[in-house]
Amino acid sequence: RSAPNPKIDHIIGHVLSGRNVLPPIDALRMAVPSVRLPPGGPVVRRRGHWRQACPWALLCLLCLLSAEGQPSPKASSLAERAVASWSVCFVVRTYWRHGAHGDNSLERLLRSLQAQGHADWEALLVVVDSMTFPDLPHLVRGLRDDRIWVFADLVGRELAARGEGGGWADGYHRSLYGVTDEAVRGCRPGTAWVVVTNGDNEYGAGFLEALGREATSGAELVGFDFFSRYYNPTGIPCDRFSKGEGRPPCKENLLKFCHTDLGANAMSWTRLVEEDRRFSALGSSGPAAGQDALMAELLKKSGWRTRRAAGMCLFSHRPNPQDCSSRSGVWDDTGAPNFGDTCGGACLTADQAREKLAANEHFIENVTITLAAAPARMSQHPVSDRKDMLLACLRWKDRGRDFELARFFGSQCEMIPTETVAPGATSNSAYYNPIEDSAAQNGYIGVKGNDGRVCAGADKESEKRLGEQLSVHVQDSADSLKDEDEHSEL
Repeated sequence: RSAPNPKIDHIIGHVLSGRNVLPPIDALRMAVPSVRLPPGGPVVRRRGHWRQACPWALLCLLCLLSAEGQPSPKASSLAERAVASWSVCFVVRTYWRHGAHGDNSLERLLRSLQAQGHADWEALLVVVDSMTFPDLPHLVRGLRDDRIWVFADLVGRELAARGEGGGWADGYHRSLYGVTDEAVRGCRPGTAWVVVTNGDNEYGAGFLEALGREATSGAELVGFDFFSRYYNPTGIPCDRFSKGEGRPPCKENLLKFCHTDLGANAMSWTRLVEEDRRFSALGSSGPAAGQDALMAELLKKSGWRTRRAAGMCLFSHRPNPQDCSSRSGVWDDTGAPNFGDTCGGACLTADQAREKLAANEHFIENVTITLAAAPARMSQHPVSDRKDMLLACLRWKDRGRDFELARFFGSQCEMIPTETVAPGATSNSAYYNPIEDSAAQNGYIGVKGNDGRVCAGADKESEKRLGEQLSVHVQDSADSLKDEDEHSEL
């Protein structure tokens, strides 16, 4: 042959050695578009690799060889498609509460992937719980999609989730991330991007197309803005989610602790594996595991080229107020400032909210706020068909408790280096653009601390109520945040 042909190389590699760089079904469809394969027919997975029955491989090989040496516009187009093809591997961490015995969120996530405009992806399902996920096989069969398969369906019962006192056991999250790391290495050879996510999340229909646009810039780490319960975490309860001038409709992904999420980042699979980057090798920030932010910060500091898909809300980190409102739920912000199950807030059903109000009528109030509209490109998300959304939200009547969020999250999240908002962007990153990422531009106030940092997060409308308390709190937080910075310099 005068030039390499990736399609023939694929088939020859399969026939001679059983190794594939492209799923055989995709290769067959590219080479022989008229051939229709039944879902789940001759394809069988073994240890993360694709296997294809030899008759199909031989048929594909014969068709390709018969066309060899006879270039045509159609053949050129197929070759261009092969070269331009880029695959995405979703590693989905899930457990039984994401199924029929819980909230059915895993099926919603997988259907949001099926709705993507870019079809070259696969989803590896990883059960990260010692309890069985009984309806998982039925769920996967019902989707009838060979791109979705189970990598691990159980973790050992010897891995205790809870330690003494009912809190998370030491090393539990790190051990689960060890399973996640192995799943990342189970993505098919030739994968371009990997996204590690949780089974209760959801993606907008344009997520992969947006990733493709950012990839053309040479990016190796792409962050997406996202709907989150940690939006404006140091603001006034409930009011922190309300629509306001200068406020973005969703949380901006800054690729740093408390300002990013595991499923909102796409990483170069090749570089991640070649450099042997592992979530389980990273430390944990505080009582809750923070491997997602630690990995993002480590990759930035290691010279990875980063991009942010700004101006779109293509990822939904559930639960969040927008998702809660779209399902006629009531947001509960009374338990947001803690590291427990209600950290950041929780979504209640209408009945649950009525019961809570009845039991605490002298202490809790129900307010209604207007959420900002979701961008049009978030067309797959349930909130997209409304210009503005109303959210019923519970909070404490005692106005003295308005600052609990600022006290809690202010020490955990909201201290950012002054250079983040200084004129000019740092090299190798689109995140530190003073126009896009300045605290002032995002509707925040900044209270200067003696350590030369800025505490950002409280909205301008609350400046009068927050100013003095935040000023005192910044000084109290300085030492703990210096320790956090030293820890992130891994």
